[in-house]
Amino acid sequence: MGSCGRIPSMGRGAGTEALQQVVHFNIGERVRENSVAARVVTSIARLGVILLVLVAACSGDGPSSPVPDNEVRVSNNAFSPATRTIAVGTTLTWRWASGSSTHNVTFTGGPASPDQASGTFARLFAAAGTFTYQCTIHGGSMSGSVTVQ
Repeated sequence: MGSCGRIPSMGRGAGTEALQQVVHFNIGERVRENSVAARVVTSIARLGVILLVLVAACSGDGPSSPVPDNEVRVSNNAFSPATRTIAVGTTLTWRWASGSSTHNVTFTGGPASPDQASGTFARLFAAAGTFTYQCTIHGGSMSGSVTVQ
């Protein structure tokens, strides 16, 4: 059996004998369940699963369901979609995602929602034009526009 390497001797001390085991990494060869290498690999795998779960939980939007044509999702530091094109007479609703931090929807020279972490804000667009908005808490990095035709 070939080996990838040997853990170098580190002198006497707690755990030294365990660290001096020769670990073989051949295809098809199992690492003993009680070996240091198996415990390290298992720990790394568990950490990877935990990180994946955290990334999924912190994505902000929750499940990636499509946003209806007459809605904009408000999540942590983003409007999704940031731009919408709608017909004259359409009411567009901004819906805060579950677990979102506090945001608002403020139109340039127009109406604004209150600062809120949940709920909705709706605006009727009765005239054609392009209407820009942003979250005044987060500034230009959290902005969008509505084009009404």
